[in-house]
Amino acid sequence: MSSIREDRISMIFQDPQTSLNPVYRTGTQIQEGLRKHRKLSAAQAKSRTIELLGEVGIPSPEKRFYSYPHELSGGM
Repeated sequence: MSSIREDRISMIFQDPQTSLNPVYRTGTQIQEGLRKHRKLSAAQAKSRTIELLGEVGIPSPEKRFYSYPHELSGGM
């Protein structure tokens, strides 16, 4: 079950202030999972993170990559 939970199933709660570490930028936290579970380089993980932010409808994903969690709305 651990391999399924870590790789294919995950949950991110809607409130960014409780789901993400407020000290780190949003993109850094998202790409951390990609680097660990997909074995991507830092550049590949950053590119994929920006792509994923766009896929889920986050406006200006390149800008939001560098945003801190408190700069995002609950729906983002």
